[in-house]
Amino acid sequence: MVGNQLIASALLLAALAHPSTAQRPRLVRATELDRLRGDSARPITRVARGGSDTISSRVDSLTLEPGQLLAVRVPETASPPRGASPSLQVLPFRFLTTDRRSDLLFVRPVVQADLLEYDGASRAFTGAMHVGLEDTLDRTGSRSLSGPVAFLISGAGVHADPSGLTIDHTNLPYVLVRLATQESGESLLVHVRATFNPEGIDIAVPLAHPAITLAAVSGRVTGWGLGVSVVHVALPLEAGSEARVVRLSAGHATPEPAELTLVGGETRDVRIRSVGIRSDTLVAESPPFRSDQLVLAYVWPIRLVLTAVLGALLGIGLSRVGPKQRRPTEPWGHHLAAGLASGTFVAVAFAVGLNLTGLKIATQYGDAVIVLVAALGAMFGLVGIGRVVPAIGRGLGKSG
Repeated sequence: MVGNQLIASALLLAALAHPSTAQRPRLVRATELDRLRGDSARPITRVARGGSDTISSRVDSLTLEPGQLLAVRVPETASPPRGASPSLQVLPFRFLTTDRRSDLLFVRPVVQADLLEYDGASRAFTGAMHVGLEDTLDRTGSRSLSGPVAFLISGAGVHADPSGLTIDHTNLPYVLVRLATQESGESLLVHVRATFNPEGIDIAVPLAHPAITLAAVSGRVTGWGLGVSVVHVALPLEAGSEARVVRLSAGHATPEPAELTLVGGETRDVRIRSVGIRSDTLVAESPPFRSDQLVLAYVWPIRLVLTAVLGALLGIGLSRVGPKQRRPTEPWGHHLAAGLASGTFVAVAFAVGLNLTGLKIATQYGDAVIVLVAALGAMFGLVGIGRVVPAIGRGLGKSG
């Protein structure tokens, strides 16, 4: 802080110390003072080499020496002037000074700062801002001031190059200031101090946050834990080639895995098993990167039940054909109920990740797979399942 104050003081002295000896004082009349005030209720401040003083509202004229300026704080505007870039910010000040011919200039300070982009190599947001003095009566030409105006650029977490600068002309070219920060908020507060405003003012410079991409293979998932959504997770290229940990979280479910290690531009998958019948949201974070919310819908398992019943009926039908000695001997109604129960049970178990068929099945997804496992469950029945899963077989033996 002390270093910043010394820089500001040095710049202020340099800005006010060397007006040209050919320049003459200029009389400022009441109409010109009124024009400077405009709709501002604040007093006018005169800034000179020896310091500053406040001009009384009763003063109707005064002499402005070369290198001096009259400044007033004006109401802040929410948008840039018509025709200006959306990134242009007009600082809430207006001041009156002279050019090198001692003509009066009505000037306002402007800052143009575009989005700061993330640089993966330095792990920082970098970009530039431009500082200028706009002639409010002539925005096209450029005129030399009778004395330069000093600025100091600072802020928490802000690296500015240069941090101190002087401007000795109106309009373009603006002075370039390179900015860098490792802060990760939505915007960066940059503190701008100037000859006419020693206490300074904060301006918000937006940060461009490339988003982590989440893409679900299907946004509708069978509820009650019977369905799984596969979600592609992609880290933006701007993250760079150094590996980062991406953490995932959902409102109700638990992502599997909950953490991924990715480099910029890489994509990997996570699985989300449904919880109940509801909507759920998934987000991914790896500061300063974050994803938008991905909405998943956990729906009633109507399709799964219908598919399992169809498979069970198929299995029951298959078990009633073939050699007579292998057909079920129990009554048709009993066989139908048992087949539906065992087929549906095997299909539901398969949906939650438990394969009771004893077969190696390459995929867990698709209606045909559910039909197949339900048919096998209906054909084999609980006794057949007990042979594949000893624990179930022992339970059936005890119950018999």
